[in-house]
Amino acid sequence: MGTRTPKDGSDAGPRRVLGLVLCGGASQRMGSDKALAELGGQRLIDYAVQAQAPVADEVRLATGSAPRYPEIGLACVLDAEVSDGSGGPLAGLVAGLEAARADGFEVLLVGACDTPRVTPELYAALLAHRDASDHDLTLLGTHKGGRLHPEPLIGAYHVRALEPARDALRARRLKLTAFHAGLSVGLLDEHDFVTPEPARNLNTPLDLEAEEVVLRARREGASA
Repeated sequence: MGTRTPKDGSDAGPRRVLGLVLCGGASQRMGSDKALAELGGQRLIDYAVQAQAPVADEVRLATGSAPRYPEIGLACVLDAEVSDGSGGPLAGLVAGLEAARADGFEVLLVGACDTPRVTPELYAALLAHRDASDHDLTLLGTHKGGRLHPEPLIGAYHVRALEPARDALRARRLKLTAFHAGLSVGLLDEHDFVTPEPARNLNTPLDLEAEEVVLRARREGASA
């Protein structure tokens, strides 16, 4: 079910990949814009962009209902329209798939701005697995309750997933796995990667403080 990350970060061959960083949330639990929160001297959104940039032909930001972060210099993708204006992350995913298809991309690489442990090697492995299997989407899988669960905000989506995702959004089935029925879904085991808990996301100031301690210890260990 999993695949080992290539040490050189190589992928499975030529393709057009659009990277999408979801960063349009309200950050209520963080108390301020989490994308701009600093960890180890750089912003969380910078970690997300840097993880996708080596393996995507272009990276864009899914910023919700309005453009944000002009200083980063990346194009923004705005949420797909829904009747009541609140489609959550699914609206951002649909908008990303729409943009990818409209601009001739084959695959949409999806990540969130609050998962700084995700690496280019992880994204390369997701892309390589999706290419080799021709799954409609390949996601990171995390262990919960003795089972491997999909992480839909860390994955590689072929643009043919657009119509099922759009149908789910229009029907107000907003769970990010609601449109997976009928699609082929691959999972990569989180244990196949060197970084522990790569899907760990930071939602609160306490999460950020704890991750700062982990990052400092990792850096000190690397320099010892």
